Amino acid sequence: MIAYESRVIGIIYTIAAIILICFVNILFLKSRKIWMEKKINKYLLKFQDYFTYIQAQIDSDDNLMAPQSPLNSLERVVLQKKLIEWIHHFKGGHREKLIKLCGDMELIKLDLKYLHSPLPWRRLNAVYNLGAMRSNQAMPRLLKLLEANKYDPIIFIIARSIAKCASTEDDLREMVLLLVRHRKNVHHLIVDIIKESEIDSTPLMMEFLMDDDYDLIKIALVGMPVYMESNIVPRLYRLLDFEDEEIRTKATGMLNSNNRFLPPGNGGVQDEIERVLLNNQAV
Repeated sequence: MIAYESRVIGIIYTIAAIILICFVNILFLKSRKIWMEKKINKYLLKFQDYFTYIQAQIDSDDNLMAPQSPLNSLERVVLQKKLIEWIHHFKGGHREKLIKLCGDMELIKLDLKYLHSPLPWRRLNAVYNLGAMRSNQAMPRLLKLLEANKYDPIIFIIARSIAKCASTEDDLREMVLLLVRHRKNVHHLIVDIIKESEIDSTPLMMEFLMDDDYDLIKIALVGMPVYMESNIVPRLYRLLDFEDEEIRTKATGMLNSNNRFLPPGNGGVQDEIERVLLNNQAV
């Protein structure tokens, strides 16, 4: 009986200790969050003149100058976050000036180093930052990370950064092939990621359309521009007889939405489209 009571008391003390530890951790995290917010607001106020300088000089022909005084780690984070916010907002030459400023401040160099960090959260933060800063230097490492990562939401964060950093069709192609190998029905998401790139993806979509891989064909059917080239029409007609229902339906939809490619007076072509539509509805 005494042994039983001792065990019960021991369990109660253990539970109480766990509750106390959780409570202390919550208080610590809450206090740290409040402290961090105060620090960030302090640095935002400190850099207000520098932010005003950037806004005033963004239209000039001169490069933007980095802050003259050394920055601690949190100051660097605050500045980088603001610069990335502007990079998302601006286009063309303005964006290029901001990206160059990130390089001059060695923000890109630092995040390239963090890509090799043993801490997952630090690597992921670096992936996001490098994508936002359009760093082509990060491409080899980002592609390796995408290849090594298992199928989970993180691969799409990596892929989106790759699309932003890509400077050639080859970069985009490799990224798509690494995503497609998982054989998941995420074709619309992949097309959305490709659109993050400043590279014209039309030639790549035409290449995918002519491929034998069903997933690449579906990506192409989703990502092809509305005003498609007439030379892909024969391929679309051949897709009408594919086994995959989704491919047949998408190819039919593309042909129906581009009547300018239907030969005048050729009822056979229109009849074939209607046949596919009826077959799909009957399945």
